Amino acid sequence: MILQEDILHIARLARIALSPGEAERYRRELAKVLEFVAVLEKADTTAAEPLTGGTGIENALRDDSPGGAVLGRFPGPGLVQSAPAHRDGYVAVKAVFDRT
Repeated sequence: MILQEDILHIARLARIALSPGEAERYRRELAKVLEFVAVLEKADTTAAEPLTGGTGIENALRDDSPGGAVLGRFPGPGLVQSAPAHRDGYVAVKAVFDRT
């Protein structure tokens, strides 16, 4: 059985302030969880295959393709032309780094 003092001790370790009402509520909830774990421990699992995790599906990804885009250029002249400044098919922006 879980005592309220156990809950308060756990709360102190976790540096959580609990009111007496909250501590009692958590004591009841934790007791229910532990009762459920006890039921699970009694379950017959001898016929069950052990699980190692996951579904066994690995790298279920689509092929990476550029989709017709020209490397290093925007997909259409309309986008570049709509920019405030452009040069040689690229959007021109102010320098971010000094060239010194």
